[in-house]
Amino acid sequence: MANFAVHVGGGIVAGVGMTALSLLVFDFKNPWFAATAGVAAIVGSMLPDIDHDEAIPIREVFGVLAAAVPAIAMPYLTRVYGLSTEQAICFFSATYLGIRFVVAPIFKAFTVHRGIFHSLPFIAAAGQALALGLVGLNPMERLLIGFSLSFGALVHLILDEIYAVDFTGRRLKKSFGTAIKLWSSDLIPTMICYGALLGLSVASVVRLGPLLQRVFFK
Repeated sequence: MANFAVHVGGGIVAGVGMTALSLLVFDFKNPWFAATAGVAAIVGSMLPDIDHDEAIPIREVFGVLAAAVPAIAMPYLTRVYGLSTEQAICFFSATYLGIRFVVAPIFKAFTVHRGIFHSLPFIAAAGQALALGLVGLNPMERLLIGFSLSFGALVHLILDEIYAVDFTGRRLKKSFGTAIKLWSSDLIPTMICYGALLGLSVASVVRLGPLLQRVFFK
């Protein structure tokens, strides 16, 4: 299994790649968005290790989520429901504290390392969930940010599998095959993950499909 430093390095490489791709897709017109895509790839590179109770990624990922979720939701809620400044501050604070000190401990209590979070269906579902949640962006931007997150997570899984090979002794370590997989050894998390993936896939087609059609066939 690759260590944290290796995963950070892989995440930075993935982030640079997604930044470059974003600049090309949008013809170098939106450098700030390109940087956001790079950050999404870096965060994605830590995502599979959020089920490791003692690892740095679980602290960092939940810290990012605690800040990002209310920050993403507030413009939408302000526009739709007209939140006042005081209400926005209360919403941000409650959401941040809830994710950091309620959701994170519950998550740690019910997850095991190298479970369903080290799998292809999970990283696909995570990317789609992010794309659907970014309601303030246009469909191409949402698609690219979601892909960046999934791509960074895929780089993490690939690095774990590479480091599970002992090239000097020409043998496979016990951890080989536990990173890139389609299911967990535990049936319930696997079913939940595939159920979420199915629901998110349907939602992506329904919500983003018509918007993307207008972009490509206008």
